Amino acid sequence: MINWRKEVERRFDRDDWIGCVNYLKGELRHSNDMDMYLNLLYIYMYYLVDVIDNKEYFRLYEMEIKQCYKQASDIYKNDDKYLFYVCFIASMSEWFLDLTMDDLKRYMQTLYIKHPENILYRWGYTLFCLRDRGLLRENDLAVINSNVFHELSEKSVLGVAMQNYIKYDLSATH
Repeated sequence: MINWRKEVERRFDRDDWIGCVNYLKGELRHSNDMDMYLNLLYIYMYYLVDVIDNKEYFRLYEMEIKQCYKQASDIYKNDDKYLFYVCFIASMSEWFLDLTMDDLKRYMQTLYIKHPENILYRWGYTLFCLRDRGLLRENDLAVINSNVFHELSEKSVLGVAMQNYIKYDLSATH
């Protein structure tokens, strides 16, 4: 059996955005795996924000990301992990999901209040709500020096993107 995470990473590393989308959509016909939905949302968003190499696919993915978000949210709307990762994904261009930055800040604040001990939620709260560079650096280090950082790699391309963002953010605060 093919490991879907590795397959998506392989395609993503080859800039095969369409292949990533089609592969995950096919896998989701047989599964409601939250990580698959989150990676599909991330790949859609990545394409819409950073790639944009084909107007037809841009329009298609602009529509499909909203459908995917609605479908996943119907299933996982009460899952705090889902909400956290959606905030990270949406922060790239929240309007593609019909959200605002105020929505994302409110979600992160809610997560932090519910789970103040969660390192990732604390990091997200600091990033989205506090904008305190010193505190953000502390939280970047806390994530990097914890098991959470390694666990992010198990999230496929979404997790790798988060790892890279945290490492970049830490280097920018030096």
